[in-house]
Amino acid sequence: MKLLLRYISIIAAVLFLAYSCEVDENGPLPEGMTEGCMPFIDFDATASDNYINITNPDDYSFKATLDTLYDSPFDKIAIVVVYNGSYDKQYVIQDNITTLPLEFTVTTANLIDAVPELNSSAEIKEGDSFHVFAVPTVKGKALPPYQMLGGNAYNTMSSSVYAELANVKGVGSADVLIAVPCAFNIDDYTGVMYCKEDWGGGEFYEYTVTSLIDPDYTGSNIGLVVTGCFDGADVSVLKAEISLADFSFSYGEEQTLMPDVSAIGYPASYGALYYSAFKGTVNTCEKYIQFTTDICVDLGCFGPATYTLMSLENYNSKSASTLISGKKPMKSL
Repeated sequence: MKLLLRYISIIAAVLFLAYSCEVDENGPLPEGMTEGCMPFIDFDATASDNYINITNPDDYSFKATLDTLYDSPFDKIAIVVVYNGSYDKQYVIQDNITTLPLEFTVTTANLIDAVPELNSSAEIKEGDSFHVFAVPTVKGKALPPYQMLGGNAYNTMSSSVYAELANVKGVGSADVLIAVPCAFNIDDYTGVMYCKEDWGGGEFYEYTVTSLIDPDYTGSNIGLVVTGCFDGADVSVLKAEISLADFSFSYGEEQTLMPDVSAIGYPASYGALYYSAFKGTVNTCEKYIQFTTDICVDLGCFGPATYTLMSLENYNSKSASTLISGKKPMKSL
């Protein structure tokens, strides 16, 4: 059974990770980072805009605080921006920062002043993005957390350092990603949808699901109900909301997706199927939803898996190479 095989594969992956953590083939992090000089930007969501509104781009700004994970020596820190994912071009917004913590504000004008490709806000277009992060200089050497290697962008910081950031500082992200979303149309996310269920390591499944506006939703955003979000089973029902403030896709607590997995042929002892709370994104330009959730039954959890939802019409209009590699046949309902 596929569920049992997944559970076994997760256990094997955990054992592999436990072994691989004993030897770091890439060697240790630079000394300044191991001592805690990981600068992070603590985004103030209550005093900031979530994205640049293309109809009035000059009004955008965000407020944040710059600090480091631990109190460790550094020469200086720079706040930089990358435009549209070109990490080989890291433009300085503010340099020579030596005193922390530092409260600062970034506006549209600051972004335009930093990015040579832009002369005015009129040149900002739908689908653009600005990635703001901090670069420390330690013992005369700049240590950018994002670098281009072989034509691809890589984050050079280990996941354990980010975990430490969350545990010590309570901050989930070290950076600020500013999107310029396209116009939102709810019809792009309802009806028959393509679904990719990605378990990592090249294991994924494809099928169709049905998405509709939740008639019982009472929030200020848009509630959705997705039927068939686990293996395309009609008896699996997922609820979530689309936020019109930041175009996130989320459900704030654990929910039962399938009360009895024996309905689709799994042992009755597995009980119900649960999804953890999640917060994903709605890409309004490419018109898809993506979120990651832990998947659990009464015997335990065997996730996480990442889901991508896109209207079947939109999926069929794109070449498979732009969506996935190693495409497996789509399951039919």
